[in-house]
Amino acid sequence: MSPIGTFMRLKNNQFTRFIVVGSLSTVINYGLFFLLLQIFSVNYYLATVVGYVSGLVFGYLLNRRWTFQPVIKRRATELILYTGVYISSLVLSVVVLGVLVKFGLHPLIANIFGICFSTLSNFFGLKYLIFNHASRDRVLKFVPYLGISFWIISAIKLISGTLFGSHYIINGFIPFINYFAATFKNPYEYFNALSVTPFPYPSGMLIFEGLPLIAAKQLLPFDWLNNLNLELFLLRVPILVFDVLIYLSLCSLLPTHGKKILWIYYASPILFFINYFHGQLDVIPTALLMLSIIFLVRKKQLLSFIILGLGIAAKTHVIAALPFYLIYLYRNGVRFSKMASYLVASFLTFVALNPYLLSGGFLNMVFNNPEQQRIFSLAIPFYFRDVTLFVVPAAILLIIYKFGSYKKLNSDSLILAIGLTYTALIVLVPPMPGWYYWALPFLVFFIIKFKKAPIISFAVVNVFFILFFSFTKNSDVFESLRSVVPSFLRGLTLFEILGNKGFIVENIFFTALEISVAVLLAWSYKMGMQSNQIFQKTRERFLIAIAGDSGVGKSTLVDTLKKITGDNKTVVINGDDVHRWERSDPHWQDITHLDPQG
Repeated sequence: MSPIGTFMRLKNNQFTRFIVVGSLSTVINYGLFFLLLQIFSVNYYLATVVGYVSGLVFGYLLNRRWTFQPVIKRRATELILYTGVYISSLVLSVVVLGVLVKFGLHPLIANIFGICFSTLSNFFGLKYLIFNHASRDRVLKFVPYLGISFWIISAIKLISGTLFGSHYIINGFIPFINYFAATFKNPYEYFNALSVTPFPYPSGMLIFEGLPLIAAKQLLPFDWLNNLNLELFLLRVPILVFDVLIYLSLCSLLPTHGKKILWIYYASPILFFINYFHGQLDVIPTALLMLSIIFLVRKKQLLSFIILGLGIAAKTHVIAALPFYLIYLYRNGVRFSKMASYLVASFLTFVALNPYLLSGGFLNMVFNNPEQQRIFSLAIPFYFRDVTLFVVPAAILLIIYKFGSYKKLNSDSLILAIGLTYTALIVLVPPMPGWYYWALPFLVFFIIKFKKAPIISFAVVNVFFILFFSFTKNSDVFESLRSVVPSFLRGLTLFEILGNKGFIVENIFFTALEISVAVLLAWSYKMGMQSNQIFQKTRERFLIAIAGDSGVGKSTLVDTLKKITGDNKTVVINGDDVHRWERSDPHWQDITHLDPQG
């Protein structure tokens, strides 16, 4: 190829143009920085900001006009998203740099990997997120759900998360994640040697929660990090991100009910208590499970199982959804070989996020912690050869059997079965506060989906949840306030203040909470079964004829019916497909399209 041809090929290559724009932006950035600092003696902080912003804006304008094609009409929105991609890439590249240096790589070599990472992440971020029509449409679809009420609630959550925290997060999670972020050594072995279990989660959860702290250690002065409120803030940022992910997932499943989802789910007192006051992390695996279900029912099975692997890597209880996934795929005609490949993808994802999987400390802390033994706490002894029936595993097996007995399964059936499983767990097992999160999105889904839902019952569950975990013997409500007011009722709980009546009050609230959840469970089962019974109607083949003038919505109606029945169960025969000539053909001047000869 001639030099001119080579130049033209490179000129028309999108990545090459991106590199050229990036190089010019860097020249402008450092050129302005040098000019302001050396010639005009401007403070180097200000010079850095002016140089960086100038290079960023220049890169945005040139990338918008030359490298990519603009897809958002409002430039301010596009510029904000563009800046977000670059800032996220910068933070992640700094994390990559810090990790590589911690593992012994020379900073100059590590920086090369950091630059390569940021270049690729910026390019793919712009190509597939900012300057991409499909991505634009996906983003704009969620904009109506992010109104002023959403931002107010989010701000309240983040502020509360910065101020409050129980001993689980302050004395457990923070020291554990801090040790990992500072040393990149196996924290499970270190804390297991101290005979404590501060973090009963797999390494996936450690990575999700540790990223903000790792980035902060690379970007912020050391003195800033010795601040409890900053550490609480950094640990609550991923929680808020995954909290929003569940909210948007529900909005995606129920697109016409955004306002209800906002107030019933996103503003739920249970959610607020677990995430931003008490300080549990169950929102992360629950969000990944919800996202995985969405991709599964939309026939993106491989991606669904990879995300499911991420969820299991964050908390192992997510594996309870796996049998329902496999039955759902089998009933929808997916081959065993395909399912096997999906399982391998999910397993490899889990392993990749758990580098300490085979260490003794990991096995003891994650798989042998006392909380997991609660699943066997409700049992029926038979007094014959000391045989015992464990109620919770039996209930889960019954749900799996019932789910598998149906020959046809839709998305509602899948969501119902998984929701029933996790709701049964919290009804039949003395739960931790965070366990209620496992069932919360599924209950909200059915409450919002069906008319005449018992919203009052859901409100009652919220009330008794707060009362029970405030009055329980091991309540840490006052303790969670002490990060703000250190001397607040130190050493006391509401249970102790009530004296002899504490035991009665605690169990009254526990009974009311369990019965309230059981009522919601029964209602969800009833409505889900009714919906599923309609879906189980016999597979009779029938023909629907749709006729009408041009532009009246025939194709739209056909597309809607296909979404309801499924593409693989519907054959569309278009009348236009049997015409001899296209609409613009001159033969139509002599003969109409209604004539069989046409």
